[in-house]
Amino acid sequence: MISRNSLTFHIKRDRLIIISGLFFITLSSWIYIIYLYKQMAYMDMNALFFAMPMTPEWTYIDFILLFLMWLVMMIAMMTPSVSPLI
Repeated sequence: MISRNSLTFHIKRDRLIIISGLFFITLSSWIYIIYLYKQMAYMDMNALFFAMPMTPEWTYIDFILLFLMWLVMMIAMMTPSVSPLI
C-alpha cells in the first residue's frame, strides 16, 4: 500500500490529473468539431466563394465554445513562457 506522503503517490496523482485534463481537452475539441460540422452540413457547396461556413447568427453556444477554444489556446501558448517562473 502506498502512503499519502510518498513520492510515488504524488507522481501518480499528478499523472492522473494531467491525463484527465488531456482527455477533457481532446473530448471538448471533438465536440466542437462535430458541432461545426453540423452547422456546415446544409451549406451550398456549389457557391462561388466559401466565406465563413457558419450560420449567419451566433447563439450563446457559439460564444461559449469560442471562448473555451480561446482559453485552451492561451493556456497552451502561455504555459511554456511562464514555466521557468513557477
